[in-house]
Amino acid sequence: NVPVDVIKTAQYTKIIYPNQEKDLADLKIHLEKAVLGVSESEFEVRFDWPLDGSVAGLGIGRGTAYFPTSVREMPETPSPPGGAVSPGGLMSGYAASYGVNYRMEDPPQNRPVLYDLTDRKEVEVQGAEYVTTQFPCQVTASLKFAPVEQDSENLELVLPPLYLYEKAGNTSQFQLDFQEINEHGLEKSIPCQGGEIVLEKVWREENQVCLSFRLESFDNPEVVLPRFVLTDGGGIKQGEMHFDRENPNVIVFYLYNEEIKEFILNLDSIGQMLPREKFSLEL
Repeated sequence: NVPVDVIKTAQYTKIIYPNQEKDLADLKIHLEKAVLGVSESEFEVRFDWPLDGSVAGLGIGRGTAYFPTSVREMPETPSPPGGAVSPGGLMSGYAASYGVNYRMEDPPQNRPVLYDLTDRKEVEVQGAEYVTTQFPCQVTASLKFAPVEQDSENLELVLPPLYLYEKAGNTSQFQLDFQEINEHGLEKSIPCQGGEIVLEKVWREENQVCLSFRLESFDNPEVVLPRFVLTDGGGIKQGEMHFDRENPNVIVFYLYNEEIKEFILNLDSIGQMLPREKFSLEL
């Protein structure tokens, strides 16, 4: 048990509602709340993108924080008496939460950044949580940093890199069979807007499938992120996609079922990174 002086804690805690908004072409960003406490600083940000399907999803950083839209259209004809009702609105399983542990040694271009402009220093980043809400095409973020100094008057929050995904027009499918061998050389090219994605090879390691790729002919490949989906023959998703920390051109799928040996690989969508957005706070 640790005694806490609630009155002193409240005196040294600042809660601010900046109500600042960035209205981009296909994304609205709203800085809703900042809590500057004695143990950490937390910033609550909300992201909204269009419901018309022009944006397939939002990526926050190169990690697993990718959020597909989750909209089901209302059927035009009513269900027959006694039949199953299929209402419009949200699909089941829409809610998801992703925790990310950021580190100061990570490059600033891969994480959120908080600057204390009064002391002219960067505040240590601690982590973040990204959550889909009950509304389709909406994500909230809680960005967490070390506490700031009590006499700080100016802060600048730089958001992590944001990617807007569009559905890939190419419907190429690649059959992967690991029943006899654990590695396949592919050298398959997928043309897409602005360039092409070349699949180099794919291999199996215990509970994961790895894919190496390269981007060709893109004007700026550093801002492009492909998103692949790994399914079985019935179209059921069989693993979560992650980018390898050491090699940005290697994708790792952590498998749900290690017994499955045959898969289908699809290019689902392509993300384009937006210019970095930042918010300034006057305390």
